[in-house]
Amino acid sequence: MPQPHARPHRALVAFALIATIAFNLFCVLQEKSPTERVFAFTFATATTLLIVCLTQRFWFSLLASVAVYSMVWIASSLKFKYLEVPLIAPDLYYFINADTVKVLSNYPALGFTSLAVLVLVPLVVLWIWRRDHPHAFHRLEPRPRVVARVAGALFALTAMGLMAWPLGPYGAVHGKTLWQAIISHSYITDFITSFNDTRIRIPAPRPDPPGAPVDWHAPLAMPAPAATDAVPESPPAVPQRLPDVIAVLEESTFDPAMLAVCEGEPRCRFHMFEPDSRTRASGRLAVHTFGGGTWLSEFTVVTGLAHTLFGNAGAFAPYNLAPRVQYTLAHRYKAAGYRVVALYPTAADFINGRNAYRDYGFDYLYDGAENGIEWGDPDQKIFDVFWKVYEQEKTAHPEKPLFLFMMTIHQHGPHMKPLEDLAPPYDKPVFGNKVSDWLNLNLNNYLERAAESDAALKRLEARLLDRPEPTVLMHFGDHQPAFDGAIYNLEFRLPKDWGEHREWATYYMIRSNFEPTRKYHFPILDIVYLGGLTADIAGVPPDRYYTANTLLRDRCHGRYLECSDPVLVPSYHNYVFHELKALGE
Repeated sequence: MPQPHARPHRALVAFALIATIAFNLFCVLQEKSPTERVFAFTFATATTLLIVCLTQRFWFSLLASVAVYSMVWIASSLKFKYLEVPLIAPDLYYFINADTVKVLSNYPALGFTSLAVLVLVPLVVLWIWRRDHPHAFHRLEPRPRVVARVAGALFALTAMGLMAWPLGPYGAVHGKTLWQAIISHSYITDFITSFNDTRIRIPAPRPDPPGAPVDWHAPLAMPAPAATDAVPESPPAVPQRLPDVIAVLEESTFDPAMLAVCEGEPRCRFHMFEPDSRTRASGRLAVHTFGGGTWLSEFTVVTGLAHTLFGNAGAFAPYNLAPRVQYTLAHRYKAAGYRVVALYPTAADFINGRNAYRDYGFDYLYDGAENGIEWGDPDQKIFDVFWKVYEQEKTAHPEKPLFLFMMTIHQHGPHMKPLEDLAPPYDKPVFGNKVSDWLNLNLNNYLERAAESDAALKRLEARLLDRPEPTVLMHFGDHQPAFDGAIYNLEFRLPKDWGEHREWATYYMIRSNFEPTRKYHFPILDIVYLGGLTADIAGVPPDRYYTANTLLRDRCHGRYLECSDPVLVPSYHNYVFHELKALGE
C-alpha cells in the first residue's frame, strides 16, 4: 500500500512558486539569446528532476535548483560588476583561498553580499528541508518507486550530459571565447558550458620523418640574418652588465599605415611604428586573437605558447594554462638575476591576473586601480605610474637589473566619441568619402588616441634611452580593434606571404641604447617569439626552452604555424611538450 505522507507547508509552496517565478524572470530571461534562455531553463529543470529523484522532496528540489543557479547568476553579475568578468568554471578552483579574501576586502559591498549569501542560503535550504517531506513518488509501491527514481535520475543526468556536450543538441551555445562570454551576459549558460572549456588539449606527439632528427639543443651553425634597420654611426658598446628591459603592451593597437586608405595620409604615420637608429627589430606582429582577448597575447608573450594550440581551454589561459606552464620569461630573467614585476592598467585580479602572474613566476604584480589608474586612462598616466614603480624598485633592489611588463588601456573600444569632441585635426573626417561615416568616426577616434600614445611613448623612450644605463624598450599591439566589425570593411596592405588571418596583424618595436651582439631582421614576427627575441637582444641567457624557441624562430624566419618547412613545427611541439613538458600536469 502507498505510504502516508504529510502535506507540504503552505508557506513553503508559496515561497517556492514565488522564487521560481522570480528566478525565471530575473535570471533565465536575462540570458542573451532565445537558445540560451531555453538552455538555462532546461538545465535547471533537469537539475530539479535529479534532486527530486535523489531526495523525494519536490518543493525542496525545486528551491534547491533555483538557489544554485540564482547563486551562479548573482555571483557572476557581482564578479562582472567589480572585475568585469563573469563567473566561469575555473573560478571554482581559485575561489577558496586567501586571494579571494583579499579581493573581498578590497570591495566591501562585494564582501558583505558574498557573506550574506553564504550565510543566508544554507539557512534557507535548511528551513526548506525541514518543512518539506519525501512525498514525491508516494503513490507508487516501494519497488516501482525505486525504478521510477532510478529511471528519472538517469534521464536527468542524460539530459544534462547531452546539454553539456559541445556536439550535443545545444552545441550552438558552446565554444565561446572568454571575450564572447564577457559581452554576452548569459551568466548561467556561460558558467555551465565553461566546464567543457577547462579541458586542455596538448598537441599530440608526431613521429619524426625519415632522416636526421631536428636538433633543438644547440645554436644554429649559420650566419645571422642581415639587418636592414639603420644603426648609429658609432654604436654604443655592448653593456658590461645586463640591461633593464621594459615591455609595453599597447592595447588594441596596430600600425594604421598598413591600411590601404592610409596610403599617402600623414596623419596615419607615427614614430612608435617606424624604425630609427635605436631600433633593433621591428615589423608586423602576427598575434592569435582579434577584437579582444588581451590576456591571450599577454599569455603568449610571457610563455611563448600560442593559446590556439590547446582547444577552447586556451581562451581561458590565465585560469587553465597559467598554473601548468613550466617555462616563462619571468623564469628566464630571474635565472639571470633580474627582479621581475608587472603593472596592470586594471585591478590586478582582472581575468585572474594576480594568480596567473604568480604562476608565471613574477615577483610582483602592481594593481592599476590601487595606483590610481582608471579604465581608459591615457598612456602618459600609466607611464607616470610606471616611473614611480620603476624608481621604487630600483631603490629597493639596486643590485638587480629589472624586467618590467606593463599594459595600457587607452585604445580599448569603443571608438565612438563624437568627432566634434576630438582634438584637431581629428575633429573632422580624416578620410572623407573614402569610407563610411561609421568608419570615419572609429578611425578618427583611433588616430587621436594613437597620437596621444605616440607622444607618450616618445617621452618614455627619451627618458629611458637617453641615459647611460643600458636599457631595452619593447612595445607591441596585442590585437586589432574590431570597430564593431567594421574594420573588416577596410583593405589591409600586408606582405603577400602573410597568411589567411589579416585580422591578426599588429606591430612590434624593440629599441635599445646599446648595440646588441647580433642583428635581427624579422619583417613578420609571430608573437610566440616576441618575448624571447626581446630577451635575446638584451643578452639574457636562454634556457633549453628558449633555445628551442630561438631556433624555430630563425629557421622559420619569424613565422610559426605558417613556417615554410613542414617538419619543423611538429618536431618543435614534440620537443617542448613531450620532452621538456612545457605544460606540466
